[in-house]
Amino acid sequence: KLVERPSIGSFELTGIKNKDDILKIIKKENIVEGRVYDPVALSKVEAEIERHYLSRGRYGVKVESTVSEQSNNRVKVKIAVYEGSIAKIKNILLLCLSNFNWALTPICC
Repeated sequence: KLVERPSIGSFELTGIKNKDDILKIIKKENIVEGRVYDPVALSKVEAEIERHYLSRGRYGVKVESTVSEQSNNRVKVKIAVYEGSIAKIKNILLLCLSNFNWALTPICC
């Protein structure tokens, strides 16, 4: 039996302050209204959004997507992103440098 894949009837993106970079990722995988819904592409988008935030120092990012059925073989795709906070370095501790010659190392550039 042949089953037709549903198309994306509506798309919603929440929890993002700067949507430009994320929308490029989503459009690259064809997760836009009117296209055929592909669950594999949606999981790729989730992973790519996480990589995007991790590369910018937001290690607490969480991405959740929900898909709900609509009429006429359509689905609603909702991607919710919790950006988390930016990682900050509190301090740097140098150990075992008793024989290091500080005179040879420039302290200020």
